[in-house]
Amino acid sequence: MVTGTSLFRTNKVTDGLRKVDCGSIKPGNSAVFNVRDYEATIQVPEGEGYTSGTFQIAIPSLGYESGPIDRNGSLETVWIFDINDDTKEDVVALIRSGGSGSYVDIIVLESNGDNYSIAHLPPIPTVQGYMGHDSVSIRNNSIIRSFPTYANKQGIRINRQWQAKDGVKGQIPVKVRSDSNVDPSGSTVEFQFNYLAGKWE
Repeated sequence: MVTGTSLFRTNKVTDGLRKVDCGSIKPGNSAVFNVRDYEATIQVPEGEGYTSGTFQIAIPSLGYESGPIDRNGSLETVWIFDINDDTKEDVVALIRSGGSGSYVDIIVLESNGDNYSIAHLPPIPTVQGYMGHDSVSIRNNSIIRSFPTYANKQGIRINRQWQAKDGVKGQIPVKVRSDSNVDPSGSTVEFQFNYLAGKWE
C-alpha cells in the first residue's frame, strides 16, 4: 500500500492533457492526482535514494497497486492522457538520471479496461553524437523526445546549437574544439513514439 506524506495535489490542464510536476517528491513523500474519475497516488518509498531506487503508483478505488517500479534517477514529471487510443486515460512517468548526462527513462501505466499494466518505453535508436540532455513533451497524445548531438572532432565548423542570446554573450557561431558534455554543437534530433507500433520514429 502506498503511504507517506502527500506533497501536493496538482493537475495542470492543457487541451485535455494533465501534467503533474514531481521534482519535489523526495523519499517518503507522494503526489495525488486524478486518473479518469479516480484518485491516484505516486510515491517514492521512505529510506530510498533520491536518484535511484523505486517508485509506486496506486489507484485505491480500483484496487490497483503497481508494486515497486525500478528507477535509475528521480521522478520529474507525470502526464495523464490517452496514449493507446482506447478512450481511457493512461499515466506516463518521466524519470531523469543524475549526473551530467540527464538521461531519461519513460514508464507508462497503461489502461486495460479497469486494470492497468506497466510498460517501459524502449531506448531510442542509435544516434551519432547522442549524450543525453533529452527534452520530453507531449504533442497530439504522442510522446516527443528531442536532444542535442555532440561533435567529437576538432576543426572549424558551424555550431548548430548557437542562438542569438549566445551572440549577446560574445560567443560566435563557429567552433574549433570537440564538444564537452555541456556544450553541444551538432544538430537537434527529434523522435516521436508510435505507441501502437511500439517504436520511436
